[in-house]
Amino acid sequence: MLEIRGRLERLVGVWLNRIEQARKAREPFRSTADICRNFYQGTCGFMWDDTFRNKFFSNLPAPQFKMTIAKAYEYVAIYGPSLFWDCPGITARPYARLEIMPEALGDPADPMTAQRYQQFMASYEQNRNRNKTRCSLMEQYLSYAQREQPNGGLAAESQLAIVEALITGRGCLWTENYQFPGSDRVLTRSVFDSCLRLFIDAQCTKPNLSDCGWIARQHVENYWDVERRFNLPTGSLARYSRNVGISGAEVNEVSQSGKDEYHPMKLNGNSTSNKIIWYEIFSKVGVGTRLEDFDSSIHEAFESTVGDFAYLAVAKGIPFPLNFPPSTAEQSDDEIRRALDWPVPVYRDGRWPVSLLDFYEAASGPWPLAPIGMGLGELIFLNVIMSCLADRVYMNSRNIWAVLKEAGDDIISKIKSNEFNIVLELNGMVHNNIQELVSMIQTPALNSDVIKIIEFISDSFDKRTGLVDIMYGMSSKVARTAADVNFKESTTSLRPDWMSRKVEAWQTHRANVERIYAGWNVRGQDLIPLFGPEGAQLWDELIAMEDPEVYVREMSMTVEANSIKKPNKFRDNENLTRIAQYLLPSLNEIAAMGNPTPLNAFIKSLGDAMEQDVTDWLIPPMAPPPPPEAPVDPAQQQPEQEPEQQPPMEQGGDIPPDVMALLNGTPPEAMMESASGIPM
Repeated sequence: MLEIRGRLERLVGVWLNRIEQARKAREPFRSTADICRNFYQGTCGFMWDDTFRNKFFSNLPAPQFKMTIAKAYEYVAIYGPSLFWDCPGITARPYARLEIMPEALGDPADPMTAQRYQQFMASYEQNRNRNKTRCSLMEQYLSYAQREQPNGGLAAESQLAIVEALITGRGCLWTENYQFPGSDRVLTRSVFDSCLRLFIDAQCTKPNLSDCGWIARQHVENYWDVERRFNLPTGSLARYSRNVGISGAEVNEVSQSGKDEYHPMKLNGNSTSNKIIWYEIFSKVGVGTRLEDFDSSIHEAFESTVGDFAYLAVAKGIPFPLNFPPSTAEQSDDEIRRALDWPVPVYRDGRWPVSLLDFYEAASGPWPLAPIGMGLGELIFLNVIMSCLADRVYMNSRNIWAVLKEAGDDIISKIKSNEFNIVLELNGMVHNNIQELVSMIQTPALNSDVIKIIEFISDSFDKRTGLVDIMYGMSSKVARTAADVNFKESTTSLRPDWMSRKVEAWQTHRANVERIYAGWNVRGQDLIPLFGPEGAQLWDELIAMEDPEVYVREMSMTVEANSIKKPNKFRDNENLTRIAQYLLPSLNEIAAMGNPTPLNAFIKSLGDAMEQDVTDWLIPPMAPPPPPEAPVDPAQQQPEQEPEQQPPMEQGGDIPPDVMALLNGTPPEAMMESASGIPM
């Protein structure tokens, strides 16, 4: 047991060392991200703190007015709503299957070939219907899950990630399983976490992580929550939580994570009372024995049992992986394999459990460029010059008085009583003229070149970040023709449209990762409130109990392009009104033939654009016509035998023949025809 514990402790050390290397490789990105974050949400005048000032302009004295121009806030406030407005609409589609023509199987005139082709088509249609049903179930589940997840749903988590991507350059959504308190239902969700909690293999050089060997995510949790997560004995991690130290880098990462519950850690100094900082590692290079020289027997045992893909949870000061305590090492190979496998093997689809939103990738590494970072030089200079200018304006707004001491203490004290007056006391001879005793000193006027420099620097920053006038609904130049307007709109929308495509691809990746998580862990009983018992049974049959390759490889999720943007009601209303004159006559004809569905769909679209409830305008479905009566063969029709009835007799005469015929059920015309032989 001691030998196993020692080897596991060394394995933990290997991964902690790799995580520290990843932290150093990430430092350039993080340094820029911290500055951008401070410009967005930092305190007013943060630039003039000793740490920042000594780094960029150590010889510049701090001004009295320490200003921070809110350009970073403007950037996020303008671009954020245009990139993500609502939860994305998700579409699931199966991959197209091979279609075979009859000629490919032989001579179509051959009965055997025809029979073989019929069997193929029957199997083809059956598989296609199963795939369509499978995709429909997954599509409805993912739309349901993003609304069902707590804390505002996927929309709230995505907005946080987009804000961080606009500030730092990267936004992260991690996909995971979750359960509501007191519920046994297993569902899936994607949650935001700061990009400073993500660690990437220091040897990775590709922005898409295609050559990345491993990634890690930092967690900060109460020790009892970690025990429950990994099924460890109660209280077994308490002593580690009291002894685990926090480095300065870790404290800064925790404080910058954007989650208030972690801020007390920074106030506690270099240690915590109940918290544990641990890292979950998703590896594609084995459990770690390849990274350093291990005993060959241990290395070969892990390689044969676990292979390339391994999951480990490690923490500083804890001498074993949290998901692989020494007792687990003595179990069977299958138990070891399950303990060290990824919680959900998204690697089968070539994915990681995190979806990264990067607007501008760096060509030489996995860490992107911050959109605001390209304008930091202008932004820093703009804040310096504006702070100094504010000092200058304030000083120029004060009155400077030169007063001879011989003027007397009363005059000097009254001038000083105004806080905006500055008094210069001069020694001199007494004169009879008051202007010679007291005189105001005029300060030089502000040079207009300073204003031009500020405008130039501000315009330069706006060009780098895309904060042009039209984004604010303004225009500095009047367009003379419609062509000018269209050209300006097309060029202005180029950058937002590019960023919107990035957001759509990011949400598509997230949906596909969550698809694999749902197929792996969600069961029909968890979805009875959504699908009902019959639909839940279909989920088990078509997804949960199927080979994982079915939902990993045979379907893909896409995000509807316009579903996440703010709807343009005015444009939609205008387009629908324009097309109505051409479309309504055809829709009315179709509705008159008994199919009002297309017309109702058009009315609903028009109502959405007008923000009007059109329920009362919809045409109800028409009742189906009665089925035609089957023709009756007269030869087979047998007349019913009516019992003979004696007509009642009245005084004064017999019953007329036509009345008798009506009583017997025979029309008078038929009776007269049979009596005379001549049709009436």
